[in-house]
Amino acid sequence: MTYNDACLTINLSALIDNWRICAAQAPNVQTAAVIKADAYGLGLTSVTPSLVKVGCECFFVALVEEGKQVRYLAPDSAIYVMNGLFPGLSDTLTHYNLRPCLGSLEEIHEWVNFCRMRDIRPPVALHIDSGMNRLGLSSYDVRTLAGDHDLLNALNITLIMSHLACASMPSHPMNEKQLRCFNELRALLPTAPASLANTAGIWLGPPYHFDVIRPGIGLYGGNPNPERPSPFKTVVTLEAPIIKIRTISAGESVGYDANYTAQSDRRIAIISTGYADGYPYALGAGHSPATARAADIDVPIIGRISMDMLALDITDTPPDSLKRGDCVELFGNQISLERLATAAKTTSYEILTRIGKRYDHCYI
Repeated sequence: MTYNDACLTINLSALIDNWRICAAQAPNVQTAAVIKADAYGLGLTSVTPSLVKVGCECFFVALVEEGKQVRYLAPDSAIYVMNGLFPGLSDTLTHYNLRPCLGSLEEIHEWVNFCRMRDIRPPVALHIDSGMNRLGLSSYDVRTLAGDHDLLNALNITLIMSHLACASMPSHPMNEKQLRCFNELRALLPTAPASLANTAGIWLGPPYHFDVIRPGIGLYGGNPNPERPSPFKTVVTLEAPIIKIRTISAGESVGYDANYTAQSDRRIAIISTGYADGYPYALGAGHSPATARAADIDVPIIGRISMDMLALDITDTPPDSLKRGDCVELFGNQISLERLATAAKTTSYEILTRIGKRYDHCYI
């Protein structure tokens, strides 16, 4: 670590173990990997080769540009673009051998017209809307497509997929409702491999596994079901250095808006990270339960989160246990990702994907 730089440590061995944990839950199906948003903020260029080496042969991204990056890193893998076919990008998709997840009749017609002009049938996925009401073919669309044999026969369908809305809540009735809908609609289409389960969906059991499972957040150490202990290893640890230690007296405030006032003499540490680095501004609201880990104890965050700094109350640490330049853990093995996300009233997905580029990235 360079002096005064925060460090994001990414344990690629733990990430690989998490992929294997997912695979072990569905041993008879293909385990893919969702690596959109720069592998959830952890870096496509390091995450993708690690997964390729362990045997992952199928990847899901959101955007064509992400798919282009992954193609260079995984030249022999199947790469699905989940956000579908953007107008005018059929040529780019075929050039990089990327498979669009077609989710509307409009997209299907554009793709088929493009392919007919070139006399090609590249692989695609069909995305069915089973109840989330974001992307995907509606029930009407599926039935229309099923009745148009010329259109259907022009497609080389290598995957039929949908996405669960409530998999993180195993008892939610939406899960079974979507499963029934997915089964009913895919039965109208030609036989092809199917995929429904994200990370949380994998733990719903074999009826949700089909032919391909698509773990995302679990690969990076996030717990898909906060109501139960996480089955995954910690992948990401964020540490940042102390840039100043000072003592304040009772009645003095800390930070912008003076929203924290000391009730007694306190010892505080100023840490070199802030919301410009992706650390949630909401944690400095004055009533957040957020803590960091310093000198082997939890210490509270106090005052507003600044653009480049935050403050910790280190009064309860031994007097000589911390000094300028020492690092504190903001999340990782001691402060879990879910714990931080809960304190910020957000999700582990947002925490990871907003991690700033100013951190040193240390890959283990």
